[in-house]
Amino acid sequence: MTTPEMLPGLEPAPASASALERAVRQTIAALEERGYLSDTSAARCALAVELAQIISDKRRSGRTSTVGHDARVLVELLDDLMPEDTGVDEALAAAMKSWSDAIAGSEIGPTP
Repeated sequence: MTTPEMLPGLEPAPASASALERAVRQTIAALEERGYLSDTSAARCALAVELAQIISDKRRSGRTSTVGHDARVLVELLDDLMPEDTGVDEALAAAMKSWSDAIAGSEIGPTP
């Protein structure tokens, strides 16, 4: 359960969380640690976690026709959490751009 001070996504992931949800939570935690998040980031953080859960559910059930779009929206949400001018954290920005490019160019199918 979250406390009023804790942003969504910073609480421990449930045991049933997918790798994508854990990665989104890890990204949110890294952004929080760097001081990029504030109370106004709460809705975007919550939406990112929920979208990761929806993508994972769609992959498990084989409903993957919109997963590519969902993944692009998720990447945009996470990108928007980072300030425009983060020169000190170029490695994080580069990693997120690389992930975005990989998602945009891939066909995401159902998990075996």
